[in-house]
Amino acid sequence: MCIVHCALCIAQLNTDRITAIGRNALYFDDYVLSIQYFNQVIKLKPYIAEPYHLRAIAKIQLSDYQGALKDLNAAIERNPFNPGAYYTRGYVQRMLHDYEAAEQDFTQALVYSPENKTYTLLRADVRSAMEHYDEAITDLDLLLRKEPDAANIHFEKGVVYLNKKDTLSARDCFVKATELEAYNSGNWSALGLINMQLGNEDEALANLTKAITLGSKWAGDYVNRSILYHRRNNFRGALADMDMAVELEPNDAHSHFNRGVLRQQVGDYNRAEEDFRRAGDLAPDKYPKFILDAIIARKPIDEKYMREQAKSYQPPKRDRRKEFSSRTAQNQTANPDEEKYTSQSRGSVQNRYADVINEPNIALTYYVQPQSLRRTNYFHYTVQQYNRLGLLPSPLQFTPQEIPLTADMVNQHFEQINRLTPQIDNFEGRYSFSQSTESIQRGAALYLARAIEFALVQDYTSATDDCTKAILLDPSLIFAHFLRANWRYKQIEYQRATGDVDNTAKYEMDFEIMLRDYDYVTQHLPDFGFAYYNKANMLCQQKDFQAAIAHYTQAIEADSDFAEAYFNRGLTYIYLDDIEHGLEDLSRAGELGIYQAYNLITRFK
Repeated sequence: MCIVHCALCIAQLNTDRITAIGRNALYFDDYVLSIQYFNQVIKLKPYIAEPYHLRAIAKIQLSDYQGALKDLNAAIERNPFNPGAYYTRGYVQRMLHDYEAAEQDFTQALVYSPENKTYTLLRADVRSAMEHYDEAITDLDLLLRKEPDAANIHFEKGVVYLNKKDTLSARDCFVKATELEAYNSGNWSALGLINMQLGNEDEALANLTKAITLGSKWAGDYVNRSILYHRRNNFRGALADMDMAVELEPNDAHSHFNRGVLRQQVGDYNRAEEDFRRAGDLAPDKYPKFILDAIIARKPIDEKYMREQAKSYQPPKRDRRKEFSSRTAQNQTANPDEEKYTSQSRGSVQNRYADVINEPNIALTYYVQPQSLRRTNYFHYTVQQYNRLGLLPSPLQFTPQEIPLTADMVNQHFEQINRLTPQIDNFEGRYSFSQSTESIQRGAALYLARAIEFALVQDYTSATDDCTKAILLDPSLIFAHFLRANWRYKQIEYQRATGDVDNTAKYEMDFEIMLRDYDYVTQHLPDFGFAYYNKANMLCQQKDFQAAIAHYTQAIEADSDFAEAYFNRGLTYIYLDDIEHGLEDLSRAGELGIYQAYNLITRFK
């Protein structure tokens, strides 16, 4: 049964509700699923513009720009007064490098929404790409008159001046951006690059070091600082930075060649040859043109030798048939470096950049992504006991990483909703207080099963409604409060991010209900560590860090191997500037299998 024809499960839902569920799926990155919902609306009401617009956004996330463009044309035909549709189409045109069409769309969007900052920024961007620099600067100046302290606008203006080759004006803009937003690594990266171009090497070195300290993931920062270190005869620093550049962009031929030159200069000829060959494999048409200009400029004695090496080196002939075979065969990789480590958890993991972000909530669902390294006990006896009853289609499992569903899997869950609905209707039709406890428990299980199915297809409103009915019928379902809290949070998160909140009071009430559900679980099951942990994550969002630490601690008391709780508590300590306890917790998290902790330890030290 095709999902687009699965009308039985949503026959009683109006198109507004279907669209809302599709938006929900879109927000949670279930693009394929969201497209199925928008298909349903388009099928029922093909004259409405909104589902075409939303489906286009989903297609953009899947890099289907041509499909998105077709949908956006349809949306604008149906409603030519929606600035958002013009903006989205302009974005697609920009990605397709049709800058003139993009400029027209952004201009039209501004006709209907003249105060929109994003539209103006993107029009300035495409005007710069068209080399209409003065017009781009006019757009940015218009924004700066309204927001003189907007660091990102000063940054964008600097980029335009840089493209215009007006380095002095660009430098002034980047200086202003760093003054206004000193903790943005990108501002310092740009200022460092400009100072290098202007020959201000001491300032450039300080700027690039600042960017890297703030967590820059741009390989160019390490390459540029490597050049500056080399000019100061700091070969160890130069090599360390080039190693990091290669780590961040392992398929960049220039970085491999430049590192080969550095290794050659310190006498590490074998590994230098490996880098040269790797550079030749990655870009045989360009090799041997790669040269580290800064090294030649500062060390002319090496130029002759380096050029002789470049001329004498002949990259090996490429066996296209063998290469094609290796790319298409199962369990093969086209990148020899990737064959060294089959997992991101191997090798020098401390050099692999990790985002400073909490581990996510622990979910309770049918599908889990194996966490082979982590020693957290993803188990609680109450759930195991319930699974043994066989009342659900699949056993419930705890996981820190939910997996996205394929179209076939989504289709199966729609079918399951269809099967459960008449069973629930039958139960409701014969329900009475005189029914046996076993019969009522089975009725509760039907509601709980359908609640889980609704959650899997991103309909959290229906999921929480059915979960509530299950709890009312069977109060012994303590873990169902945990499920309901998780689903309520996802709905709250979506509403908050999209501004889809009726009023602040309702939002606060929903948030409080969610926290009470977690508390209900821990009051009745004090060893249910996942409820403490998820509530701690919520408290972190509210910036109540001390309370969050207390709840992470209770989660750890419930499970001394709770890796995610150590990791998040460590970050929370660091937010409070308690570096010592933070590093201690991150170290424990690393021991328990969250290898990203080691990169953070290296940086926070």
